[in-house]
Amino acid sequence: MYATYNYIIYTFILTIFLYFIFYYLLKNSHEMAFDRSIFISVNMFLYLIFFGTGFPNKYNPNLNFDL
Repeated sequence: MYATYNYIIYTFILTIFLYFIFYYLLKNSHEMAFDRSIFISVNMFLYLIFFGTGFPNKYNPNLNFDL
C-alpha cells in the first residue's frame, strides 16, 4: 500500500520535472509541454503499478491476479 503512495509521489515529481524540461529547455508551448509530461507520467505510473520497479518479466504480486 505504501508503495502505491510512493509511485504517486514519483509520478508527480516526474510530471513537474518533465514539464519544465519541455517548456523551458525545449521551448514547447504550455499546452504541448503539459500534455507530453502528463502522457509520459501516466505511462510511468501504469508501469509501476503493473510491474513495480523491476523488469517486466512478471506482474506485481500485490495485484493478486489469478494468471
